[in-house]
Formats: sequence, C-alpha cells, structure tokens
Amino acid sequence: MKKQLGFLVDVNRCVGCNTCEIACKQEYNISPGIKWRRTYTVNPEGHPEFPTYYFSLACNHCNNCLLYTSPSPRDLSTSRMPSSA
Repeated sequence: MKKQLGFLVDVNRCVGCNTCEIACKQEYNISPGIKWRRTYTVNPEGHPEFPTYYFSLACNHCNNCLLYTSPSPRDLSTSRMPSSA
C-alpha cells in the first residue's frame, strides 16, 4: 500500500497566520519555492456584509496538480479536477 501523508487542521480556529504552511514544510523537509499547503482568505477586502474567514488547502501531492498550474483558488472547480486522483 502506498504511504499516505496527513495533516490535521482545525478550520474553526484558523486565523490565517500561515503556521500550517510552515509546519508542513518543516515536517516533510520541502524545498524552498514548493508549497504542499496554502492558506486562503475569503473576503480579504473585509466587506462588512460578508464574513472574513480562512481555509488551509493541501495539494494532495498528485501527479497533475491544479494548485500549481492554476492562478487562483477560484479556478479549482470540480469540473477541472482530474477524474481519478
């Protein structure tokens, strides 16, 4: 069986500090310039009618990773995701 990596993030406590990105890089000894985890801000402009929140997204280390070829998380729709991961 192939080794599966995991990372636990409590999304209810996320404040957008990016510490999970740093911890992931340190734990898995990832080279500079490569990110297996990214933190995104929803409502970064702070529009008063909408909540601002953050989420941490892992790339899942697939061979055809859209996270690195897509310019924004908005482009990561399920219609563009590979049929088999």
